[in-house]
Amino acid sequence: MAEDPEYEGAFFFSAHIILEEGKYSGPINMLLDTGSGRTIIGQNDLTKLGVDITDLRRSPNPIAGWGGTAESFILVKPCIILIDEDKKSEAFEIDEMLCGRNPRQTRSKGGQKQFRTVSIPSVIGRDFLKTHDLVVHIDIRNEDVYLYKR
Repeated sequence: MAEDPEYEGAFFFSAHIILEEGKYSGPINMLLDTGSGRTIIGQNDLTKLGVDITDLRRSPNPIAGWGGTAESFILVKPCIILIDEDKKSEAFEIDEMLCGRNPRQTRSKGGQKQFRTVSIPSVIGRDFLKTHDLVVHIDIRNEDVYLYKR
């Protein structure tokens, strides 16, 4: 992930994602977010994989977070392969995963509206941890995190 100060101290996992039975696949970084109820893939990661988010089925519910809401779409049966620092990997299939379109934020400055696009990271949420019976171990002091099966 880029050296974005917003993510300083956050925990990312190297992953490989497979979509539409292998039609699209590639590496992504996933943010561990135990405050998120859903696992999502951000629009930038979809674009890197060659997927046009508007070709996906629209979700009736937007993705909501501290930064506001974002239009969401549905991926059916994606597979996420998590890769640890020893290059060991494990595949996890998901029935359904949300994709978030990067929202545009507006603000006024000097009487003029300014627009900026905000990137949504790909996120491992609580649904993923629960579905796959995973436990999160976080060692803040040593900046280490790992997942293991119960």
